Amino acid sequence: MKRKLFFTLVFALVILIVSPLITAYSGPNPEKQIVWRYNGTMPIGHSVNKASAKWAQLVNERSGGRVKVQFYPAAQLYAAKDLSTAIPGRAVDMSECTPDTLAGIVPSTGLLQIPFIFESVQKLKATLEQGWDVMDNELKEHNMKLIFFIDGGGFSGPLTRNKAVRTVEDWKGLKIRAPGAIASRIVKSFGASSVSMSGGEVYTALQRGTVDGAVGGYASMEQRKWYEVCKYFPEYIICYSWFPQVANLNAWNELPKDIQKIMLDAGKEVAEAQTALATKEIEKTKAKLKAAGLEGITLSSDELARWREISKGIWNDWAKQSPACAKLLEIAKPK
Repeated sequence: MKRKLFFTLVFALVILIVSPLITAYSGPNPEKQIVWRYNGTMPIGHSVNKASAKWAQLVNERSGGRVKVQFYPAAQLYAAKDLSTAIPGRAVDMSECTPDTLAGIVPSTGLLQIPFIFESVQKLKATLEQGWDVMDNELKEHNMKLIFFIDGGGFSGPLTRNKAVRTVEDWKGLKIRAPGAIASRIVKSFGASSVSMSGGEVYTALQRGTVDGAVGGYASMEQRKWYEVCKYFPEYIICYSWFPQVANLNAWNELPKDIQKIMLDAGKEVAEAQTALATKEIEKTKAKLKAAGLEGITLSSDELARWREISKGIWNDWAKQSPACAKLLEIAKPK
């Protein structure tokens, strides 16, 4: 009896000693999956929307399941007008932003709508690479972090119902829809009246004559079918419509460093592919609008010089909004 009790006690003691070792040897607890809520603002089917979805897919795959990016397109969570509070307040972890979304609180992001300053998309790309930290640091002051840009194609205008706009004088007296403060300033600088409305309202406004024309992205002109109720479209570029993808800074800082690298690398990859695609899409859109019966409007070199000279007032006023704007203008302006 005593012998049996002895062996029972020894066995129990061995279990007590060995069990913690077995548990420790079995490895660490599985890492909790990071859920990253990514808000989209553009309609389903828009090229920017497709690029955002591709980025989410790449991050999910390359993180090996450690991150689950939940992408909500078409403003399912927040519209562009709400993002100046939704991103800093961490209502979302990250969002697409239209080029003018954050310019009211982070003036340097207004670079993306400065008219006639970039002679080519390559010049814009070089400016953003050189000035990345300048814009990123100003975003950080408002608890945000720049992740990458998506090329939304060219921003141009006016696309018009009945009147071709070939000279500065042709703008005068027109009512032109303009998205955001800088676009509105562009329209007013050329002598037209600026009308504010969402992209979804433009078709009906053009159809009814509430506005005479609209400035916007080529993608919107085609995909929102504005061209169906217009006769003239611009073949020149006012500015390149790049969409900053911006994260909440606290959410970003909580990510492991290797996950941050995965997100940034995926962003560079998507950005490169999208710029190549967007350049081709602009030409396809122009061809489609011509096939639909619209006349494409080009500017003579002398007229383009006049438009650029008028635009310099916008450049200089924008540069005064913050030290970051002034630095970016020095990088961007033609030498």
